[in-house]
Amino acid sequence: MTSPSLGVVFNVPPLVWGTFGLNYSLASLSTVFFSTSGIVSWSC
Repeated sequence: MTSPSLGVVFNVPPLVWGTFGLNYSLASLSTVFFSTSGIVSWSC
């Protein structure tokens, strides 16, 4: 039994997937970087 959302996800063009993945990894990287620098500056 396949849910409709799964079909939508797999029908998304690879280019859109790549852009979304790149933006997601960039966002998570910047989040980790800022939280780490915030912790470092707070502990110093």
